[in-house]
Amino acid sequence: MFELATKLKPDEEAPFRIAVESGYRCAELWTGPSVLEDVRHTADLAQRFDLRYSLHFPNRRDLTPRQLRAVVDLYRALDCRSMTIHQLEFDRYAPEIAKLDAGVCLTVENGSLALAEFQRWAEENAFLTLDAEHLWMFTHPGASCAEAAEAVGRLLAAQGAKLRHVHLPGSRGGPEEHRPMYNSREYVFAVLDRLAEVGYEGFVVSEVDLEYQTKNDLTMDRLLFDTWLQTRRISRS
Repeated sequence: MFELATKLKPDEEAPFRIAVESGYRCAELWTGPSVLEDVRHTADLAQRFDLRYSLHFPNRRDLTPRQLRAVVDLYRALDCRSMTIHQLEFDRYAPEIAKLDAGVCLTVENGSLALAEFQRWAEENAFLTLDAEHLWMFTHPGASCAEAAEAVGRLLAAQGAKLRHVHLPGSRGGPEEHRPMYNSREYVFAVLDRLAEVGYEGFVVSEVDLEYQTKNDLTMDRLLFDTWLQTRRISRS
């Protein structure tokens, strides 16, 4: 069964504390040069909290060999099972990461892809991170909520075995991004239903902007997830 996660920048205690106090058990960690400067400190900070982790690879293509080694070291220190990465960074760094540690699971995220590009992304990459908001906004612009959910279902039917990670903010298909899940209960529930149907077992990330990374908003998203579990008679073990 999949688990709800939040996404945070691991540069101070407050985001971790808010996540735990809001009832989260998992977190996706943003990484960038400032985080990678001292990965031992970052790992020590993260390990103070009872959370399981995944990483998001830096969205840049000017990393030094030291920074690349650092992100791999952080992945191992936190016992991560996946690291989300964008296609351009994957194409640039995947061979180097494999030389450092062939066991790192790089999961390529869909971005602002038109339908043909989306299909190539799904077919050509070994492991996937699905951004359900971007699927609706960019791959199926103008679609209804039901149509966007059906597109998720088609992807899972064809490529669900490749799926390792999911971003699921509260999308309504419009230009506003990274809003809390509770802003779009219908779409969130429809995507969760489809993930459950295919036996998905990774993280589902309430990927929200910094302004919504508050105890109130994170708790509201966790309560929404708990409501979905209850209505589907699924226990949160």
